[in-house]
Amino acid sequence: MVEDPADYSWSSYQCNALGKKTDLLTPHPLFMALGNEEKERRLSYRALFSHHVEGKLLEDIRQASNKGLALGNEHFIADIEAVTGKRLREEKRGRPLGWRKTHGGKLED
Repeated sequence: MVEDPADYSWSSYQCNALGKKTDLLTPHPLFMALGNEEKERRLSYRALFSHHVEGKLLEDIRQASNKGLALGNEHFIADIEAVTGKRLREEKRGRPLGWRKTHGGKLED
């Protein structure tokens, strides 16, 4: 989306990484755990963004995000589905196999 995370206006990166002040953001406990002092937290936070995501992983992230699906191994996805009560993995599209046998191949009202 952007070359530098600071260029994405809907991100908290400018506040967390660069120290920009705003009343719209409350520091997250995980951010606060990155260091004892503000400067240390900002440096640690910026280090999290030091590598670009590329290739198949980037494509997988885009597809999952665009479809509203979870991205991870089967155990992780099953746990997330159990907690949310939502289906978060892609399933085969279309009518199920054998649907003609149970419905006689006719449209129902």
